[in-house]
Amino acid sequence: MKLNDVEKRIICALCKNPDMSARELAEFLDLNYWTVYKSINKMRGKGIFKETIIPNFKALGFELLVIGYGSLTKKKMDVLQEVKTLKTNLKFSSGVFYSFAESYRGFVLAVSKNYTEVVKGLIYAERLIRVREFLKGENTEMVILPFEITEIPLFFDYSNLICKEFKLDLEKRGERKERMKKLSMKNAKVMMEIVKNPEAKILHIAKRLNMAPQSVSKIKDRLFAEGYVSKKIIPNLPLLGYDVLVFAHWNSNPEVMEKMQNIKIEALGYDMSNVIFTAYNSLEGVAIAPFKSLKESRDIVSFFENFGEETGVLTKEPNILFLSLQEGVAMRDHEYYPILASIFK
Repeated sequence: MKLNDVEKRIICALCKNPDMSARELAEFLDLNYWTVYKSINKMRGKGIFKETIIPNFKALGFELLVIGYGSLTKKKMDVLQEVKTLKTNLKFSSGVFYSFAESYRGFVLAVSKNYTEVVKGLIYAERLIRVREFLKGENTEMVILPFEITEIPLFFDYSNLICKEFKLDLEKRGERKERMKKLSMKNAKVMMEIVKNPEAKILHIAKRLNMAPQSVSKIKDRLFAEGYVSKKIIPNLPLLGYDVLVFAHWNSNPEVMEKMQNIKIEALGYDMSNVIFTAYNSLEGVAIAPFKSLKESRDIVSFFENFGEETGVLTKEPNILFLSLQEGVAMRDHEYYPILASIFK
C-alpha cells in the first residue's frame, strides 16, 4: 500500500511518539491540525496501523516472561486449529498476549506470576488439546525469562523500523519516569477499559464504569505517568510490504555476556532497526524482527552467527524460525485485556 509523504511523516511520528494527540502531532510536524487528524483516521480506517496499550506486567505482580516455539509436522499442526476456539478461555490462555503461526511453525509469548502457574497451564492444555501428544519428539522448546533478571530493551517498538522504511528521522520524546504507587480497584477498572479498547473516548469509559469523566481522565493520565501502561502503535506489516517474520532464541555464555553489557550492537556495524522485540539475560534471550524478503532476513542471521563465533558469546547455534507474514496467522495479536481480566475479575 502506497502512502503519501504527509502520511509517511505522520505514521513515523506516531510510532516514535504514540502518546501524542493529533494536535500535538500537528505542532510537532508543523502541519495543519485537520490534515493530521484526517490522515490518522484514514490510515486507521484502512487498517494501516492500530493502537494498543500495554500493561506493566512487573508492576502488576507478574514474575515470568514465557516463550514457547517450535516446528510441527503438518498432521500434528491440524490439532492446533482447536486452539482458535479457546481464545476466550481465560484459564487456558489468559497469560498469552501474542502468538503467530505459519504453516507448521510458530511461537507464543505469555506472562505468568510464577512457575506453578506455567505448569498448571500446560496441564490444562494437555486435557483440552492433548498438547503432549503433538509436542512429543518435535522441535519445540519453552523459554522462561524472570523479569527480575531480564532486560527488555524493546517491547514491540516499531518506530525505528517504520522511520527507516520511509527514510525519515524524527526525534522521540523522552520516556516518562515510573513512579509506582498502590493501584486501587477504581484505577484497575479504568486500566482494563483502556487496555481492552485503546481508542475509547473518556466519555465512553466514564459511562461504562458509571464514573465522572473528570475522574476517568485523571486516572488515565496517572496510569501513563506512573508507568502502569504504555501506548504503542502497531503497523500492519503485510500491508506495508513486509513478508518475513524472524523469531530467534539463543543461549549465551554468561562470562562473555557480562563483559559485553556496555557494547552497542550498532557499534559493531549492523543496523538493528528491524528488531521490534528483544528480551534477554546473561544465559539466553529471544528476538523478533520483520523483513521485506527472505534474503534480507538471512543477512541478519548470518551476522549474528558470525558475531557469535567471533566473540564466543553464543554457547550453541541459535534456533531461528522464518515465518511468512503474508500466509501466517496472528492467533493472538497484542491482546492484553485477558491478562488483566484474569487478575482483577
